[in-house]
Amino acid sequence: MAAKKKRSKGSKASSASAGPPIRPATSSPLPAARPAQPASAGSPAGLAGIVGIGVGLLLFVHGVTTAFGSGLDRVSYWLGVLCVGPVLVLSSWLMLRGLRVGWAFFVGITGPAALATFFGAPTIRKAVTASMSEGSSATLHWLLALVPMLVFSAMCVLASVDHARFEDSE
Repeated sequence: MAAKKKRSKGSKASSASAGPPIRPATSSPLPAARPAQPASAGSPAGLAGIVGIGVGLLLFVHGVTTAFGSGLDRVSYWLGVLCVGPVLVLSSWLMLRGLRVGWAFFVGITGPAALATFFGAPTIRKAVTASMSEGSSATLHWLLALVPMLVFSAMCVLASVDHARFEDSE
């Protein structure tokens, strides 16, 4: 019984000295994040988002046609394109709505895609050369091979330039 009395006294003592009162949920020591501001079509992020939606849709359509056209020959390629296309569309749409997570995914996808297409330019050039006529110049083949890299680089740079819009938003 003595132990029970000590416990009850200890619980009363600890409840009496609970510390400072709990603050309401509205008061936070952190500064409040500003609300998300949608990107206008004239801003760099808005332009990158619009182009990103178009490129994402093209990638998805290309993935579907490749999946049905090549069968199981290039599964990793068309599966990757089928995954990246919708993610690029979704991240572009979220970036246009002014959300930081959309902007971060957009930059995270387009930057590596620009590097991958730059180092994959010889493969792209071979594919373009095989599909074009024999009379076209080799310079044209290299320029066409670098177009995907330039598009992804431009989207990444445009979105990165407008980073201040996304710094404090949630």
